[in-house]
Amino acid sequence: MFRLAVTNAPTELQPVLKLLLNLQGLYNIQENSGLFLASGFLQGPHLTLIREQILSLYERLRPDCITLVDSFNLSDFIINSPMGRYDGDIWNSYYSQIKAANPPVPHKYFEKVLKPMVFIPDTVYEDLKMDD
Repeated sequence: MFRLAVTNAPTELQPVLKLLLNLQGLYNIQENSGLFLASGFLQGPHLTLIREQILSLYERLRPDCITLVDSFNLSDFIINSPMGRYDGDIWNSYYSQIKAANPPVPHKYFEKVLKPMVFIPDTVYEDLKMDD
């Protein structure tokens, strides 16, 4: 079905869509590689070649990624990705999502063990005298 859509797509869209079609095919083979190996259609070295081709396709598709995602006309709210934001503020958004997903949790040994080693009171230094 996707192959037919690529064939019927406008000529100027076909190069990038063909890359996507190849990526989809290779990705599906890689994901189901056990079946291909068990049935004898593929051998181990073939999987290495497939992995290399997938990485090559990623590289070739990279310049078109934002355009491809934008072609679905989904809002930043729906996509919920810190990258490719309409306002361009990706780093603050990314940091906020990371912080929300990993809230700081006090370590149970911090107050008792680590803090006394890291935060040495100034009074300890007052008794030290340097010889001139």
